[in-house]
Amino acid sequence: MEFQDGVTMISSLSQRKGWSTEQTESAFAHVKEMGQQYGLDFRFEKALPCNTIYGHLLIHAAQKNNLGSEMKESLFHAHFTNGINISSKSELVKIGTAVGLSEEQINSALSNDEILNDVKQDILEARQLGIRGVPFFVFDRKFAVSGAQPDEVFVSALKKAFE
Repeated sequence: MEFQDGVTMISSLSQRKGWSTEQTESAFAHVKEMGQQYGLDFRFEKALPCNTIYGHLLIHAAQKNNLGSEMKESLFHAHFTNGINISSKSELVKIGTAVGLSEEQINSALSNDEILNDVKQDILEARQLGIRGVPFFVFDRKFAVSGAQPDEVFVSALKKAFE
């Protein structure tokens, strides 16, 4: 999905599903509540629907510099809390440099066919595993947890994968 001025995740989903704003906000309420329990501040009313391919390229570049986790956190915060358009290359440069990548590394990653192929391979693998949305967690390529879930669900999946 491409970014459009004035459109938020809530208004976009409302339009796509034919739901009222209240119905859509209710659908996001569970995720928002689960996030609050862990100190995450989801602001779906600010979050912008946009193409995240550049963000994925940036994560791959950051992983090569041992900054993958930091990059993911920064992108999530920018997108879900601050309502930043993470399909914007100029915004990604700001996010990436704050994490510790150089502007040169960022611009290189955003136009790198090899990294793009890696991201496309990740997407293909996700589809083959039946992943249709996020968050989605796969343990030992055998057990999966979809969506925001209580700790007990993750503990159970980890135990099963370990066994």
